Amino acid sequence: PPSQAGGGGNAAPMEKEDDPALLRALAKQLVADDAVLVIAELVQHTNDAKSAGLRKQAAQVLQVMADTVESRGKMVQQGGYKAMLALTVVEDAKLVVNKDPLNATQFAAAWGLAKALSQQLAVGSNQLAVGSNQQQSASSR
Repeated sequence: PPSQAGGGGNAAPMEKEDDPALLRALAKQLVADDAVLVIAELVQHTNDAKSAGLRKQAAQVLQVMADTVESRGKMVQQGGYKAMLALTVVEDAKLVVNKDPLNATQFAAAWGLAKALSQQLAVGSNQLAVGSNQQQSASSR
């Protein structure tokens, strides 16, 4: 019988399911290699209707990168926050989810933005707490 590997015979090739740990590691490496800079530039220079697919993919990639907690700060430094913010206001094709029309690009960008913002708020809160503790200990001397 013919081999089924690679879709031999009339069978369609089987796709492997994405490994979440591998995707997180890849996203972390891409952020470390400054890939967010490139994506941010693409987003900044794509504002015509023909670029809707590119904007959607950029938003989805930024969303996956923002899922990697340790990469969020560097994403913000590289312009990812600004790019996601710009993508939340684009008017691309709508996606219907639970009977509500959503813009897939806006949705992915907003989700990534929320993740990045939550990290920045947590860092800011920790810095405020440390500063407050230092101020209290200095005033009690």
